[in-house]
Amino acid sequence: MTSPSTTEPAAATWEGLVAAALIGTARRPPPRSALAADFGLNPAQPSNWRSSPRDDRGEERQLDEAAGGDPAAILLAEAAVLSAYRRAGRLPGDAPRSLPPPAEHDERPACSSTAVEVLELILSGEVPIPGGVALLAGQWLDGAARAGRRVPARLLPRLLDLGCTSPALQTALRTVAGPRGRWLAGHHDRWGWAAGAALDDLEAVQQRFATAAKAERPPLLEA
Repeated sequence: MTSPSTTEPAAATWEGLVAAALIGTARRPPPRSALAADFGLNPAQPSNWRSSPRDDRGEERQLDEAAGGDPAAILLAEAAVLSAYRRAGRLPGDAPRSLPPPAEHDERPACSSTAVEVLELILSGEVPIPGGVALLAGQWLDGAARAGRRVPARLLPRLLDLGCTSPALQTALRTVAGPRGRWLAGHHDRWGWAAGAALDDLEAVQQRFATAAKAERPPLLEA
């Protein structure tokens, strides 16, 4: 195992590796971490690679064999281990102490399977639609609202995403999404327009504006 006196914390080592990669290993030797040494990934012998770039005097710095071989290979080995560590070497967050209350029951009858297939085809974008997806989706939503039907819960996230980029559909979407859509929107800031939350004070408008997509912001400025 590498001596603690010659190693740095993982966060500091990553920043040092980035700096060494940008400046060049000939100018700035890569820092050492205990992680790569413990996994045996630091080259133990000098390789045939040459550190680069050369310094301004045209002299390539001599590698310290006792430090573990070619600095370019060391940098790559350290980066490989620390990259995996940064992605996976984290403690999980605290588990929720209680589940949120469920959505209210939606009494409306479900849409027919044929209508759902049409909606899925529209949302898929697989068929070129003159005027874009929003045009046909708006007509579908208007029809569902008039008929008093509810959409399958599995399609609510896609519809709410569509409403974020097509504000003209938001009124119809609020109606069609029903209580399940309002419940789902309440757990995602980007879908806040469908949660039914009142925007009757400046602080609420500012908070919504900060997380809203570009297409959602004009109506908020008018609120």
